[in-house]
This record gives sequence, C-alpha cells and structure tokens, in this order.
Amino acid sequence: DSPLEESAIEISTVVRQAASARISLANPLPEAIDFDVILQGDGLLGEPRFTLEANEQAGTYELFYTPLIAQSHAGSVVFLNDRVGEFWYRLNLSAAPAEPTRLELLECAVGARTSVSVTVENPLNREIALQTSVQNRSNFVVEPTISIAPYGSVQVEIQYIPSEIGAVQESTIVLRHDVLGDWEYVASGRGTLPGVMTEHAPSAIVGEPASYMFSFRNPFGIPLDVDIDLATTDEHEGALSLLMRRT
Repeated sequence: DSPLEESAIEISTVVRQAASARISLANPLPEAIDFDVILQGDGLLGEPRFTLEANEQAGTYELFYTPLIAQSHAGSVVFLNDRVGEFWYRLNLSAAPAEPTRLELLECAVGARTSVSVTVENPLNREIALQTSVQNRSNFVVEPTISIAPYGSVQVEIQYIPSEIGAVQESTIVLRHDVLGDWEYVASGRGTLPGVMTEHAPSAIVGEPASYMFSFRNPFGIPLDVDIDLATTDEHEGALSLLMRRT
C-alpha cells in the first residue's frame, strides 16, 4: 500500500491566474537521486522529474495551479524513487470565478454602430467553439458561435448600436466553453447626436432616370418621423447631400 500523505497543501486562486506551491525534500544518501513526479488534479503543472543532490537537506520542487473552471477539488503530488520509496502530498485546490472584465466606454452616433475587440486564447490541442450570451441584445451584438484553432487566439468583436442619446447603455457578455469555462465582459456605450453618415455612390446613364435605395434604421424605441432635404454641393458638380431631420 501507499504510505500516508506527508501533509496537505492548500492552493487557491481565480480562474486563468496561476498560483504556485513549493515542496521541500531531503536526500539522506551520499549520492544524487532522481524522483519521478506524478501530478493528479485539473490545472496542475510541474516538471516530471526532480533531482536531489547527495546529502541535500532542502531541495525545493515547485508546482503550479492554473485552473480554467471555478471549482473546489482535491489533487495530489507524488514523488517516486526505487531506493527511498514514495512521498506524496494531498492538494486542496480552490478556484474562484474571475471578476468580469469591464471594457472601455464606447461612443457612437445614433443610427450608426461601433465596436471593440477582445482577445480569447485556446490552450487546447484541438479546435474549440465558444457559445456567446448577450444580456442586452437591443444594443450589443456578438457572433453566436466563435471557433478558435488549436493553441490559437481570436479577436472577438463586440458591436454597439445606440438607441438613446446621452444615456449610458450596458450589457454583460459571456463567452462559454464546457472545458475552458467562461469569459465574462461588461460592455457599455453612449449614443451621441447623429452626424455625417457613410457616403453612397449611385450611378446612372446621362439622360436616363435611375433610382437608388439605401437602408435607414430607426435607432429609437418609438416611431420616428423625419423631414428629408436634398441639395447639391459646391465641391463636386452633380453631387447631392441628403439631410434627414427628426420632426
């Protein structure tokens, strides 16, 4: 049977942040010895071999705990050598959820949209798909499914579409994976007065009429009546400017 544990070691951190523990072992022999190291538990990292020099009294082995999912669980670290036997330590592991990441305030004219990007990395050796959850779908948009290549990263675009002028609008956005856990963000934006919109370039044959259509979205939560003015500009012969004014 395996011997009793040497002691229990408490390690706690938050998800995706590393914590470390140092374990001291002594070598009473007049020659160096090598230990095989066995780590058991999610998120544990360390060297698979550990060497103690002859008569070394305080050799230190360092292991790291880098959890991906918030949980409390048990683990162990075992040192094996044919001559001096087996030493093992119980690990009481605790991973707390990470605080949501608050993104910078976005500002955008009503009727338009702007965006901010966040970087998400995949530490696994296989492609993963993240499922997204958006609390305020009226003002914020994220792709419903995001794929990341093995050991790769991706820029996730969070779009903001204002529906009010001057008011700060917020949303919690969660990127979720069964193995890697959750990435949680708090996005906020503020709508400003509309200004010059994207330029359009319709074309027509001289002497023949032509029509041109473009989409206009009402950004407000109430019906909108607008006055439309068309005027030529002085900078380019034949150019028109269109002014839509709320009534």
